[in-house]
Parts: sequence; C-alpha cells; structure tokens
Amino acid sequence: MEGATYGIINRSCSSSYFPPALMLLQKGKTIDEFLKVEEMPAWQGQVDAVVSGRVRATMVPEDVWKTTPKNAQDTKIIGRYDNPTPPVIVARDGLDERVTKTLLEALVSWAPKWEAVYGAFRPYYYADVHDFFHELDKLPPGM
Repeated sequence: MEGATYGIINRSCSSSYFPPALMLLQKGKTIDEFLKVEEMPAWQGQVDAVVSGRVRATMVPEDVWKTTPKNAQDTKIIGRYDNPTPPVIVARDGLDERVTKTLLEALVSWAPKWEAVYGAFRPYYYADVHDFFHELDKLPPGM
C-alpha cells in the first residue's frame, strides 16, 4: 500500500482518517509519508472510489460496507482497526473561557434520541476513550 492513493472523508474523520493514521504511527510512519490522501464523498462514495480505481483503498465502518451486498464482491477487507471509540470533541487551547464553558455545558447536557444514534456508538465511558486520546497524543503536530 505504500505510495497508494487512499480515500478519506476529511482529516477529522473518525473512521477514514484517524484509524489509519494511528495504525501507521505504530509502524513509525505518518499517513502523509505512507499514502497519497484524497478527500471524497463519505462511506459508499469511498467504496465506489475504490471500485472505480480512483483510490486504491479507504476505511469505512464495516456495517456501512455491509449495507451494500455488492461491496463484498467488488472489494475486500485488507485490515481492521478494532474496538474504535465514539467520536470526540476537540477544541483548541486558549479559547475564551465563556466559549469553553458554553461548549462543555452543551455537550454534557445534550443527549440524542436513541433512534437517532448511529449503531456503532455506545454510551460514553472514560475507559473507552482514554486509549484513543493516548494514541492521538502520539501523532505529530499539525495532524
């Protein structure tokens, strides 16, 4: 895969960008050193880009990939990032205290309707996100 074109949704994507960035970091590489990253439409759009040859690989949640049975005929799974954690909110250092207080209050008090929660998400547990934050701290500045 080294040097291949790789499809992402964006550089803050918790399925297409951060998992391979973390996996490559464990091998001593950054994602930009190892792959040619290209942004594209989300999920099925990523799979379609692989099928069309626009990109060599991408990463999507497995249940999204399974939604279209033809995906299993046209593509194959070559790697996994198991036990991912739910998305996180990251704010830059130095924000005005009023902004961070308002953001924190909104995040802590908000709860989506259960039927609106994507299936891969689960209730928040600190233990679930602790390892993810630890891994993110290993990424080089600017990623």
